[in-house]
Amino acid sequence: QMSHHTPIKHILIPNRSEIACRIAKTASKLGIKASALVHEKYEGGENAPLKMSSFVNGKLISLDFIQESDCDQSLYLDADLIVKLALKHTCDAVHPGYGFLSENHKFATKCVENGLIWIGPNAKAIQKMGSKQVSKQILERHNKERQGQAEIPLIPGYNGESQEVQVFAREMARIGLPCLIKAAAGGGGKGMRVVRHTNEFESAIASARNEARSSFGDERLILEKYLEQVKHVEVQIIGDKYGNVIHAFERDCTVQRRHQKIVEESPSPIMTPKLRQRMTQAAIQIAKLIHYEGCGTVEFVVDHKGNFYFLEVNTRLQVEHPVTEFICRGHTIDLVEWQIRIAEGFSIEQLLERHPLFRNQLEPYGHSIEVRICAEDAYNNFQPCPGNVLAWHPNFHAEKYCEFEIYPPNNRVRVDSGIVSDSVIPMQFDPMVAKIIVWGETRMEAIQKMIAVLHSTVCFGVKTNAEYLVEVLQNRVFVEGRNLFTSFLSMHSDSILQQIKENRNKVKSLALLACTIHSYEQNLTKRKLWRHVPSGWTNRQREGTQQQRFYLDHSQETRIGNISLMDVDRVDYFVPQGHRHTIMCNDKSVKLVHSETCEKSLHTVTIDTQGVHSKFAIMQHHRVEQTRDRQFVYCLHLESGAQFAFEKLTALQLCAKKKSSQSADFDEYKAPMPSQITGVPLESGASVSEGDTLLTMESMKMETKVSAWKNGVVTYYVGTGDRVASGDKLLTLVEKKSE
Repeated sequence: QMSHHTPIKHILIPNRSEIACRIAKTASKLGIKASALVHEKYEGGENAPLKMSSFVNGKLISLDFIQESDCDQSLYLDADLIVKLALKHTCDAVHPGYGFLSENHKFATKCVENGLIWIGPNAKAIQKMGSKQVSKQILERHNKERQGQAEIPLIPGYNGESQEVQVFAREMARIGLPCLIKAAAGGGGKGMRVVRHTNEFESAIASARNEARSSFGDERLILEKYLEQVKHVEVQIIGDKYGNVIHAFERDCTVQRRHQKIVEESPSPIMTPKLRQRMTQAAIQIAKLIHYEGCGTVEFVVDHKGNFYFLEVNTRLQVEHPVTEFICRGHTIDLVEWQIRIAEGFSIEQLLERHPLFRNQLEPYGHSIEVRICAEDAYNNFQPCPGNVLAWHPNFHAEKYCEFEIYPPNNRVRVDSGIVSDSVIPMQFDPMVAKIIVWGETRMEAIQKMIAVLHSTVCFGVKTNAEYLVEVLQNRVFVEGRNLFTSFLSMHSDSILQQIKENRNKVKSLALLACTIHSYEQNLTKRKLWRHVPSGWTNRQREGTQQQRFYLDHSQETRIGNISLMDVDRVDYFVPQGHRHTIMCNDKSVKLVHSETCEKSLHTVTIDTQGVHSKFAIMQHHRVEQTRDRQFVYCLHLESGAQFAFEKLTALQLCAKKKSSQSADFDEYKAPMPSQITGVPLESGASVSEGDTLLTMESMKMETKVSAWKNGVVTYYVGTGDRVASGDKLLTLVEKKSE
């Protein structure tokens, strides 16, 4: 088998965040220059590339940044501009990553026509399988030609050309409820809606179209029968330019929320040698049918009887590809390297020969799990939470982790992240900010290792789903594995949230004490004079001790703009004479055992209460909001992963909050996050009923619908296209006065 190699010298990555850094890591290893696009308007200003550059260069990644500020957030969807930038900066290849234009055959064609090497499958394969609509049509024709011989099992649905709502309604009636609406292009759960009742259908179509258009620049939709009790299992395929295709085993992506994967693992808990052979052969058959090149994924659903059905082909690198890299024996496969080498002209045989461990065949070993850390609020219907990351430290007090390390030594933890401390998570993009990947010899070992890592992952400044992920991994159904279906989170999410709340309640008092003694010690440290005098000293003696009151507000779970008095904790303590590092609270002694500064105002704090040690990560943060001076204390209990965002209040501030609470207008609705208003269906003064849609808004590629919580009259303060900050007033809804 003769092969011609065309060495790649400079790759443009028209993508952002962790995937841009991930691709650059491999490019650097291969001695290839890499450049990524960064939009200074949405990525934290002109210093954003410097922050990212110092981050990746610190990990021996060479990554240049091409800044564009004269266009909107569709920079990553502008094929003409991307090609122009690639040629301007002397790139000879394009690696699209995932999302955006990675599965756009017209973009792939445009790159090749302009002399650029496309690192991915050829444009014809993308056109055939990158669209769920076209892929179903091709496989239906394939099955008809086979006449029962080696057919690819398909889910009943509609993938026709017509996009008329009336046609969709007719096809939905034929398919039957529940029905799944899916974006024909792209993936990642974007543009997907489940319809269980006919009156939901038209609004679900409109919402799915908007999300698909925003995410992929393509609003076409298809319909599928929604299967309830199924597992989501995908096969990693690798093809070269000479017709050879191999598989790199399966990944189980059953744990999904809103059709977005949040936990992935390999091997699948339900996998048997017979089922693996059948599924991998079907995947290879599909890949050969379309002459697939590079890395891709064939996705299936598997029912409780072990029957599997084709779902789609992702003609790109998957978010969860590190799981596969971890379970291949010796962790010696780099899928991005294989993508680059195949694009250069190497055959699969040549790539396997480079790894004597494989003996011309990939071999699995152990168990790997990946979780996706997303900036979202679990207690607010998982609304996205863009904002400033004050501190980011995965696996904070445990063993060291490896950033983008393909072959981590001693089976250490791998983190693929696009953020650093003091960076910005913009509202215009996906809420996923990092992936954490672990490996263990057994599934149980991998689960336990991941839980330990999540317990000690610091992300202060924005809310994340880390605590939620811990409870998912500890859930009995997940641990058992075999009865885990895609409906798992919809069935167990409430109990998971309740468990998080119970865990927080168990350690909240300890967190308050840790924050109190930490603040007390910080005040002493900052004092330049009279350091021997206790903080809060007065000349009023109480049994030879001093007394101070310290208020902490934990209102992060309350409705925006409103606070009840129950949301304020008060910690009363006094300092025993001659015990500088000890406070007394409720007749209990709290001793500061250890305090260490990690970066800026981030500290590790160990306290001793009644002989029991507890360790925390604590950060104090000061900010001014509308001339108001606010002091926040972020706290993570490193043994349980319980995280708190307290506001430190003076007595005067507490009085102001009481007054605000008593006079708050509970008919107001304020923005829960920075967003763009995408639809205002009514006029001010309109009468609405409970459940009516009042407006729609988009943040981090997710559309949110705001519904009336009672009957009344609506008054708007925003219009379609407006951008709002967190806490901005959107509308009021007041009961209609009887005449």
